[in-house]
Amino acid sequence: MSKSIMKLLIENIYADAALLLGIIVTVTALIKHLKDGLYKLLHDRFDAVDNKIDDRFNDLDRRSGKRFDELESRFNTVDTKIEDLSESIENVDRNSCRNFIVTFLSAVENGKNVGETETIRFWKLYKRYQDFGGNGYIKSKVDKLQSEGKI
Repeated sequence: MSKSIMKLLIENIYADAALLLGIIVTVTALIKHLKDGLYKLLHDRFDAVDNKIDDRFNDLDRRSGKRFDELESRFNTVDTKIEDLSESIENVDRNSCRNFIVTFLSAVENGKNVGETETIRFWKLYKRYQDFGGNGYIKSKVDKLQSEGKI
């Protein structure tokens, strides 16, 4: 082969290689550009979805916190009413015990005959009354009537 044909062949190979290299560089740049664009598009979409989820959770958290506060307030109100009611019941119970004890002691002091059932009830209520804190006056009356053998 002649040198000129060979030179022409080599130049064609170089031209084809340069063209192929140009195509590879262009395709690589195009793929990188598409990849970056797709990444940005997906990233933006995911951020939007993530922000919506955060907004909904924050809204739900705010509303549930408000409801929890309302329930806690109602619970505290009910708890206070129960404590007040419990205290009132205790007062009624203490006063009922005291009233029976005073009536019983008065009957014994006045010489009325009291039955065994009333005496058993008296001792139960007297112990209960003492558990409430008792009363020094009533205790002295009971001690006096016990020492006299009347109860």
